[in-house]
Amino acid sequence: MALRWQPSDCGETLRAPSFGGRSVRARFFGSLTSRAFAGTLAAFVLILFTGSLLSLPVAAQVKEVRRVLILNEMGTSHPAIDLINSGIASSLENSPYQLEFYREYLDTLLFPDPADQEQFRAFILAKYRNRKPDVIITVGPSPLRLMAEVHEAFFPGVPVVFALPNSGAPGSPILDSHLAGVQDAIQAGGTVDLALRLQPGSQHVIVVGGTAAFDKQVEAVVRQQLRPYEGRLDVSYLTNIDMPGLLQQLKHLPNHTILLFTSFAQDAAGTQFSWSQAAPLVVGAANAPVFSL
Repeated sequence: MALRWQPSDCGETLRAPSFGGRSVRARFFGSLTSRAFAGTLAAFVLILFTGSLLSLPVAAQVKEVRRVLILNEMGTSHPAIDLINSGIASSLENSPYQLEFYREYLDTLLFPDPADQEQFRAFILAKYRNRKPDVIITVGPSPLRLMAEVHEAFFPGVPVVFALPNSGAPGSPILDSHLAGVQDAIQAGGTVDLALRLQPGSQHVIVVGGTAAFDKQVEAVVRQQLRPYEGRLDVSYLTNIDMPGLLQQLKHLPNHTILLFTSFAQDAAGTQFSWSQAAPLVVGAANAPVFSL
């Protein structure tokens, strides 16, 4: 049985701040893979860069340096991070600027302790105090929350493009006019709709997730998005259990079940997992098709 990664069919809205006297709004429809998703972000960055390029004299339109800082929620152990980061870089290859990419990782899955996160945040802010980026891309809710808190004090006037914000989750930040990006990256409902088309007759949806802080943020969004399905499907959650117990339960699922795999960085026993560790274990044990957000 193979793990099916299926992005949902949904609209993605880009909200752009005022930049160079212009504001931009665009809406994208269709499925987005991680690389295509990165291309959408890169297109947004190009819009911002083009706004400043148009204001330059013709003689100055040479390969000027622009710095792009990418702040990632997770480390490179999560496969989507490399895909998104490399996708952003490749999509910006034809930029009119010479781009310098800087990548930082809060790694909240492996280092969830607030004291550790505070040290990471302080290090990043000190590192770029005298080397300001021209645009900041945040990948995940924690980098976005960081920018919402410190943007005006540390990066005034620097546009921020966000991805995977987990909008709607408890503690979602209030964004100012310099922050823009792709809303509603988690589409649990769209993924379930796709699963039902591929597995007609399914009656049970079981959501699998972990106990880490990021896992719980994802779970909160998924629960909210799946409420409309609870009247016609049996929706349940396996999100507070240790890995051995979870794998045992997954071997004995009822017929007509689809499994929705969300985020699993830590189990109830405190054991930590990377995505590449947890996903194959779940897929190998489950006696039902597995879909991943």
